Amino acid sequence: MALIVLLSVFWLILSGRFTAPFFIFMAVSVATVVLMNPERPFGARAPGIPRGGANWIRGSAALARYALWLFVSILKANVDVARRILSPSMPIRPRLMRFDTKIQSEVGQVMVANTITLTPGTVTLDLQDGTFWVHALHPDTAGDVVHANLQNMVAPVFGEPRETPPEVQWAYSWKEISEP
Repeated sequence: MALIVLLSVFWLILSGRFTAPFFIFMAVSVATVVLMNPERPFGARAPGIPRGGANWIRGSAALARYALWLFVSILKANVDVARRILSPSMPIRPRLMRFDTKIQSEVGQVMVANTITLTPGTVTLDLQDGTFWVHALHPDTAGDVVHANLQNMVAPVFGEPRETPPEVQWAYSWKEISEP
């Protein structure tokens, strides 16, 4: 129910239209998204953690923290990338990185992948069964992933435990990174 309300409010804010055709289209769109998404934020998803109102509140608070953190991270990354482009003394050393996450939720993994891509200086190239392939403008631009800050912002949204920093393999090409 919380997801329906959240998506509907988001729709109304973005559209700014309050006529019957827009309400109908909103209802159909929100219903489609909710029905096609078996994993929903705001609830516990990790095995052994019960669902309920308290988990909904924790998940909602975690989502709000994540959204604020994402906004600040995007601002910082924009400044960093702009400085690297405009200042010849700041290095640009493109690298590929491969790492695994312990987040079990597929939606949570996609949320991590999308966050990486939204943050300037990094792009998710592939995600398969919790294994990420990421291109970084410089290894420092992927610091939140390397230190598991990003994963630890997403995991609580889905009721999953915090992660330790992942083992990261760095390379200049696909061929250099060994498969597990």
